[in-house]
Amino acid sequence: MRDGDDPALTVHPAGTPDHRLPAGDVLDKKHARLLFQWPGRDVLLPAPVERCD
Repeated sequence: MRDGDDPALTVHPAGTPDHRLPAGDVLDKKHARLLFQWPGRDVLLPAPVERCD
């Protein structure tokens, strides 16, 4: 088990540009962009996670 708070998850439309998303980890899916925000971390990662098909 991990200590600490869980991440917040928000879902954004697939076409949402990076500059319109809040800081967090982005997982791009076909119809949506999932954004995970970890407590205590407020910076963007260098690049979005690549989609594997």
